[in-house]
Amino acid sequence: MFELALLTAAIFIAAIALGTIYQRQQDVLYGPYITDAAWGPVLDEDGVETSST
Repeated sequence: MFELALLTAAIFIAAIALGTIYQRQQDVLYGPYITDAAWGPVLDEDGVETSST
């Protein structure tokens, strides 16, 4: 039973590591998933919406 727990933990950690490596590869190729536009409108000091560029 202890061996099964260790094997399950090792597979879980390996899956997380592979997912992280894959996501970082995608970020390098295509840029990060979250872009500046996803953060919503930009407001100036008066609370007026302004352009982000």
